[in-house]
Amino acid sequence: MSDRSNNTSDGDGGGDRRKGAEVTEDNDRRNPAWTARGKLLLEFHDVISRAINNPGFKAKCDQIGRSMAEAEGHGNKVAARSTILQDYEAEADLIVENKARRDSLVRNKSLAVGAVSFIVLRSTRGLSSWMKAAIARRKASYKFDLPSPATGKSTVVASQPSIVKQPSRGRHLFWLSCDAALSTSLVFLSGTFLFMPPPSSFLRDMADLPLVAGKSVYAEYVCPPLLRDYRRVVEKHDGWPVPTSEDRLTKEDVSLNVIRRFIANCMKRKKYEAALDDERNAMSLKGSKSKLGAVVIPEPGVPDDEGIDLEKEVLADGDNEMP
Repeated sequence: MSDRSNNTSDGDGGGDRRKGAEVTEDNDRRNPAWTARGKLLLEFHDVISRAINNPGFKAKCDQIGRSMAEAEGHGNKVAARSTILQDYEAEADLIVENKARRDSLVRNKSLAVGAVSFIVLRSTRGLSSWMKAAIARRKASYKFDLPSPATGKSTVVASQPSIVKQPSRGRHLFWLSCDAALSTSLVFLSGTFLFMPPPSSFLRDMADLPLVAGKSVYAEYVCPPLLRDYRRVVEKHDGWPVPTSEDRLTKEDVSLNVIRRFIANCMKRKKYEAALDDERNAMSLKGSKSKLGAVVIPEPGVPDDEGIDLEKEVLADGDNEMP
């Protein structure tokens, strides 16, 4: 009997699992484009994550950070002696500027939420107190007619004025502190959860880093694997498999198109560095070729208005396999 019940329960569990698998397959069949783009976005995120967690990338960033701290602590003399700070200063300044802008946007929105919530709370309590006082005053001034037992005529009798109780100063301060504490909590909670920048905003800020003047750590460590992966995707799908028009784009589409812009800027820098290399090699009669991101780009950086056919450039480029 127990064996039969176990078999029955196992059969029910197997049926539930089959139903769950069928539902998942049905969802995948109904949304094949969304599923493919979601997986593609995860693959690109994995490429970026592995590049940023590269020990060489971390060591270079730590070195730049120490140089910036020394420059701020000791003035321009140290900055003048620090070659690495001069080479990567434009990129570091852009990163700091982007972070400050994001933090300022989140802070302003959170403070607005706190201010509005405090005004609403105080206005609600003030309105409630005013309504209670108005009702009490109305009751205190109420008049009514009573027939006189002697004459039989009605007389007007006023109710005895009652003293309207005003909230004590301690109670007023208590509710004021409660409203202030609640508003402050909303400021921190909204800044932490409600107004946190989406991942696409970080990618959008990162996308412009390959165009900076001087050298670029992101162009050196993040661009090469992204170019390789983009080439693989273009070859697999015979083009970019994500719509680029602004109509009916999902969050995945927006993030993927931001990554595509990042890759396009990587390609622009690579072409610009190659042109500078050719010019310098022609003058020095040398045939050496520099690593992507290691060429010092003159101010104001790589021109952003230079149009490129990204798919064609990536497929024609034979040097994407550099480490």
